[in-house]
Amino acid sequence: MELSIFKNRKSKKLAIIIFTIVLFLVVSFLAIYQTQFYDGKIWAYLGTSDDRFHMMRIEGLYHSIQRHQFFPIVNMTFMKGFGYIVNVFYSDFLLYPAAFLRLLGLTSAQTLMVYYVLLNFLTFGVSFLCFYKIQKKYWNSLVFSFVYTLSAYRLHDLAFRHDIGELGAFVFLPIAVLGIYEIFYGDNKKWLYLTAGMTTIIYSHAISPILVAILIVIVACCQIPELKVHPRRLLSLLWATLCSMLLSASYFLPMIEQLLHTHFMLTQSKVALPAGALSMSNAITWSLNGDIGQPNIGIVLLLAALVVLVSTTKIKNKAVKHFSIIGAVMFLCSTKIFPWIIVNYTPLKVIQYPWRLDMLISILLAIFIAADPLGIFKGKFAKGILVCAVFMITVASGYNLVNGNSTQLVSQAKYNQMEPFSIGAGKRRILTNWN
Repeated sequence: MELSIFKNRKSKKLAIIIFTIVLFLVVSFLAIYQTQFYDGKIWAYLGTSDDRFHMMRIEGLYHSIQRHQFFPIVNMTFMKGFGYIVNVFYSDFLLYPAAFLRLLGLTSAQTLMVYYVLLNFLTFGVSFLCFYKIQKKYWNSLVFSFVYTLSAYRLHDLAFRHDIGELGAFVFLPIAVLGIYEIFYGDNKKWLYLTAGMTTIIYSHAISPILVAILIVIVACCQIPELKVHPRRLLSLLWATLCSMLLSASYFLPMIEQLLHTHFMLTQSKVALPAGALSMSNAITWSLNGDIGQPNIGIVLLLAALVVLVSTTKIKNKAVKHFSIIGAVMFLCSTKIFPWIIVNYTPLKVIQYPWRLDMLISILLAIFIAADPLGIFKGKFAKGILVCAVFMITVASGYNLVNGNSTQLVSQAKYNQMEPFSIGAGKRRILTNWN
């Protein structure tokens, strides 16, 4: 009898795992069907855009691997064979799966389509497992994975900006946040989560580690009373920091060497931090409209931020309370309400745009929604409705993006045409002279 019960439990667990994997795969595809698959066309800005820049990076890595150069320094696909030393400043870590797809014979367009499904699936899976590691509740973890993976800002990165680097950071950000939780609120001996998360984020996107560092400082300030009682938590943070620096040395050291011994000219971005900050009206309007053509947090997270601001005293769990308040306040600070002119003259100006905080806002408010400290979504049915609502908003947002800017739909054949002189938007380093 006991053996039969054990087998039934094991079979049920296996069925749930298979169902979850299939669900994540299906939603990963459907979430980008309108923008990447429908009618055999891809919605993208071509020309000198981040889309062309990252596709050139993939193409260059693909050709390098063909020549058995598995860790190239110079991407020879840029500048029509002259080359661009992009690999020193932008790690190829996340591009190898895409380059492998090219090696299998897929075109650039087909590679992007499959690669985006893979990134969606990985983000779903990693976020689910990280939340489940803390709460051990299936439905809460499912809610977190949907709210986070299908957050408006991530969809903006994916469908509009085609920022592969920041999309990669989204995959590993839950691991870093799990590490932050363990160090400051949980078992500080589990600091390796922060090491793993931070290291992979560093190899994914140059700016995102700075945002995570900002979050760590803010959380540390919130936990000063706890740190006074248990200073070993700071020691765990130190170990995580040192290990992350050592593991990412292969990225930082070549970059530092080039910056010290080579003269570069930075292409100028016309947008300063104060000018790039959104007005509160735009931040709210775009979120309510589900406009993924603009940087915003979406209606679900916007409502969550409002709930947090009016009910902070009712949130009992300290970690959830801190994360929720930080997320809500960051939303306010990502707009012109915050005096960004001050930050514009500090090293933090490297974040380029205040709305980059939306990445942190997305995961922090997703934690609030999934943890449900106010009991708003009690029971499986309510959580299931929320998951379905998030998915439907995603589909509607993709549909609105495509139909509102249908001229940006391009055929796969046109998308396959590379732009060798495209080095992307924002600030890029161009070699001016060498010895």
